[in-house]
Amino acid sequence: MGTWGYGIFDDDTASDARGEFEDAIGEGLDVDGATQRVFDVFGNAIDDYDDGPVLWLSLAALQLDHGMLKEDIRGHALAAIESNLERWEDAGPEEIAQRKAALDELRARIERAA
Repeated sequence: MGTWGYGIFDDDTASDARGEFEDAIGEGLDVDGATQRVFDVFGNAIDDYDDGPVLWLSLAALQLDHGMLKEDIRGHALAAIESNLERWEDAGPEEIAQRKAALDELRARIERAA
């Protein structure tokens, strides 16, 4: 796993999932089909302590970007928001604050979409 920033997609797994999702959309799949493509490619990582929450967060952001947030993705993403800062416990206070801001922004987008 590589993380280079605080944003939702500033992570190798999230960035790769976004690429797969957007490729699927570009091929004519709808949001459900693109989401399934991400599960097909990254499904083995969904239960991973590090990568699982990243996938849920990225899928929620991607679905929101395309105007359709599915309820199951919403629930998993909200749970991931609550647990994701644990991954940042070794970072400094400034880094934690910036990640928290990115997660809070995503949470607000999710709540507005409900």
